[in-house]
Amino acid sequence: MVFASQDHVNLPDAELETFIVQLAIPWYINFYVSWHDCPSVLWINYQEVTTDSKDAIKRILHHAGRKNIRDEEIEMALENRNSSADRMNVGRPGRGRMLSDENKALIRQYCSAYPRIDFSRIGVD
Repeated sequence: MVFASQDHVNLPDAELETFIVQLAIPWYINFYVSWHDCPSVLWINYQEVTTDSKDAIKRILHHAGRKNIRDEEIEMALENRNSSADRMNVGRPGRGRMLSDENKALIRQYCSAYPRIDFSRIGVD
């Protein structure tokens, strides 16, 4: 991953974006690629988890071999989660579209090192 000090957190938005793209995104791409050829991977994205949490959890549990979990148990877990403290950095689908053209190009360049990998699942075309 990448270490960000308080100095980095206080950077102007454009500089922080570039910092993240240059240092964190290569790690993320490598992580994504490392799972690409693994058998029996469940691909699930943030939007699926946030739009239909119950179904996403059922899919995850089923994939992990826990097929006998009742809907009520999932609903109770979701209620407990919803009552806990909110996260400061809330993910939002589509944030990558707000990146500068230069940083989008840099991400595509990183991905080009893996020509047989389809990166559309993570929003890179």
